[in-house]
Amino acid sequence: MKFFLLLFGLICAQISSVYANVVVTSKPLYFIIAPLIKEIDTPKILVSHGHCGHHHHLRPSEIKLIKNATLVFWSGPVHEPFMAKIIRVNNNNIKVFEENKGFAWLSIGIILKKLPMLTARLKKIYPQKVHAQIDANALKFQQKLINLSKKISLDLSTLKTKAFLITYPFLSYFAKEYGINIVGYMMDSPDAAVTPRRLKSIYKLLEEKEITGVIKDHHVPLNVIHTVVGNQCSRILTVDPEAINVPVSIDGYHILIERITQSIVKWAQ
Repeated sequence: MKFFLLLFGLICAQISSVYANVVVTSKPLYFIIAPLIKEIDTPKILVSHGHCGHHHHLRPSEIKLIKNATLVFWSGPVHEPFMAKIIRVNNNNIKVFEENKGFAWLSIGIILKKLPMLTARLKKIYPQKVHAQIDANALKFQQKLINLSKKISLDLSTLKTKAFLITYPFLSYFAKEYGINIVGYMMDSPDAAVTPRRLKSIYKLLEEKEITGVIKDHHVPLNVIHTVVGNQCSRILTVDPEAINVPVSIDGYHILIERITQSIVKWAQ
């Protein structure tokens, strides 16, 4: 019996020497970090119960998860303001993925630029014996991203002559990377009101340009869009940039970007 207890203790010590406690605040970040530590570890997702980070409030169990984590990746104050308070108290293990507009994970180009930083941070918390595996994983993920970007670029190339309205700038990075012509926004953020000045600008766009339609996410209700554009633009597409309806998996990033791309292509043609 003592032998088995000793053996169990040695196994646990071995596991703890390899496995770190990596936490990501959202599914899109899971899709980026998980492939880098494939066959080594699995990140824990903080907000995984069908909600987005923008209106989230930390639960006691989630605060505990963050405090006990070896490393936390989050999306920055624009998209995840709920993290601001805990960062002021406990920020040694927290790494921001993006600090500007939010939704940077929709840009494959940005992810490719950040891969060396992400890989380096992960190698700091894992033992030397798995560093080669992390490097190999990063190289494989990099090539998958490059191939995916080429495919998305080709798929969206047919839409370069079309013009779109967006509810707020959640597709900015994605649109810039693939040449989607966004001619205007209805509001600055999902919580902002549609100001008279913005409303006037939208009406002018609808009069002067041939707008294919309005692209929205789940934050902005359909009735708000109908109130703004009326009968002048009846085509409305809802996409899922926060991967609420994408299953958690190693291939989640590919699924997320492909779903957004194909939904836009099929709807716009």
